[in-house]
Amino acid sequence: MSDGQRFVIVGASLAGASAAEALRENGFSGSITLVGEEPHRPYERPPLSKGYLLGKEPAERAYVHSESFYAEHDIELRLDTRVTAIDREAKEVSLAGGDRIGYDKLLLTTGSSVVRLKIPGAGLSGVHYLRSLDDSERLKQALESGGQVAIVGGGWRAEFFLRIARALPERFRISGMVVRDAAKGKAMTDAWGVPTHRDLDALLQAGKPGFFIVSVPQPAAPGIIAELAARNLPILTET
Repeated sequence: MSDGQRFVIVGASLAGASAAEALRENGFSGSITLVGEEPHRPYERPPLSKGYLLGKEPAERAYVHSESFYAEHDIELRLDTRVTAIDREAKEVSLAGGDRIGYDKLLLTTGSSVVRLKIPGAGLSGVHYLRSLDDSERLKQALESGGQVAIVGGGWRAEFFLRIARALPERFRISGMVVRDAAKGKAMTDAWGVPTHRDLDALLQAGKPGFFIVSVPQPAAPGIIAELAARNLPILTET
């Protein structure tokens, strides 16, 4: 590739940052523009549901490169910027603010997006999605509010929150779980010491928690959230 060429990468993700780094390492001396919709420089997502969410690691640990890396390697970062269209004939990408960026080579590294619920109660403040750094921060603040928490469902997300509760016992406690499968419920109680119930009514008879965490497979989640919303019960759901 010649010095005059421009390489545009859409998606300020781990893949996008790694691609920009690889281009420089392999001798590409043209211009590189990395465009990201979020206001943060590229970061890795796994820490968002582990060390950072638990308050054991700073956000800095999640970033792919240091803040100075991009300027030092002559990589233009266009953050908080959304690409709205790609014109392949003109070799340009359109940005939400009206700007257009020409390119010789284009790489898309946007990754997947969250499937957002479209049901009654989906807009409640306690419904959380865990995809971005900002999502993780909001969920972290909600968990740090403390209190009694109940979990509806017994899947891997339930165990994820049980691990958080065990790691942060001073902040909140899991008071009970709704697990319809009796054998699985017993296994959860034996493993985690948390009482389980076959249905929501049985759990509520034991005491109303501060909020509910919905941790069931996607097909069943909308019905559970709608039921909690209809009963005016506080929801904290990570989807």
